[in-house]
Amino acid sequence: MTKDEVNQLTGSDPQHIEEVKKWLSQYGDAKIEERANSVTITAPVETLSKVFNTNFSVYEEQENGKKLVRINGKAEIPSHLQGVEMVNGLTEMMKITHGPKLMPVHQN
Repeated sequence: MTKDEVNQLTGSDPQHIEEVKKWLSQYGDAKIEERANSVTITAPVETLSKVFNTNFSVYEEQENGKKLVRINGKAEIPSHLQGVEMVNGLTEMMKITHGPKLMPVHQN
């Protein structure tokens, strides 16, 4: 099968993709990439805290002092996004690549 044929079989409903992109587009500093069956967002931690209504914390590895950021709590998405089956990438330890700008934001 060609890549297009596989994407047609496994791809998401285009309406669901558009709903997710519309939701994410309100966050101006977020980079949004559309794929056949997903949408990827890349943004500063402060923005991701707002997007997913959650907090992040910075952790330091004992053996080498590397600082990593990880979600601290649950992530939420709007209930109208019916086509979203999962969100990846928030629970893994992510390397800090933008310095102190990525320190956690705590919302009330």
